[in-house]
Amino acid sequence: MFDENIKELEELHNTKEIKEHLIKKGMLPIVLGEGEKIINQYPQRNNVLNLKNKVFLLTNSTNYKMLDITGWSRNEVEIYAKLIGIKVNFEGIGYVKEFNVPKDTVINKDMVIEVKLKPRFVEVKDEKIEEKEDTKK
Repeated sequence: MFDENIKELEELHNTKEIKEHLIKKGMLPIVLGEGEKIINQYPQRNNVLNLKNKVFLLTNSTNYKMLDITGWSRNEVEIYAKLIGIKVNFEGIGYVKEFNVPKDTVINKDMVIEVKLKPRFVEVKDEKIEEKEDTKK
């Protein structure tokens, strides 16, 4: 588990330093925008994180580009959308399989991202179970 010392982060001065610090601590920083300063983040301060958790860092830029969100959970996409102020429509359950806005497209506030989700587990059909049982005879 990761319990970041917020005082330590506050001593860092720019987006690049904070991103590098989080990587060294085993986190996955997701930088939103091209600004030099972090103005918001998720999770908020004083949260305990597991290694490899995503930490969303919103910069002081209003120029956001679409990230490759393939494999993200619905919750992670909702956090991303809320931070940059766009709407998302979901189809299905699970993790992002595909989405309608190409990576690196400049985001505007009127955009709606259409996201198709899929479960991470494999669905086994009854027919295949029967086939496996038949081969044991």
